Amino acid sequence: GNDPVNIHKLGIAVLDQLKGSGNQPVFIRCDQNVSFGAFARVVDALKQANLTNLNIVTEPLETKSGS
Repeated sequence: GNDPVNIHKLGIAVLDQLKGSGNQPVFIRCDQNVSFGAFARVVDALKQANLTNLNIVTEPLETKSGS
């Protein structure tokens, strides 16, 4: 979902959404404004909950036209 979740409860919240199945795909949406440290904490929290099928969804980079 899109609801905010405390990072310490993230793994449990995602597992609840997946009804306990840790091998279902989990999509992490982020863009260039997200720090690598924040992204790494999210991935680590999910891995600690034994979620194994993590996928990253990013926003396309903005490019300057005319080059």
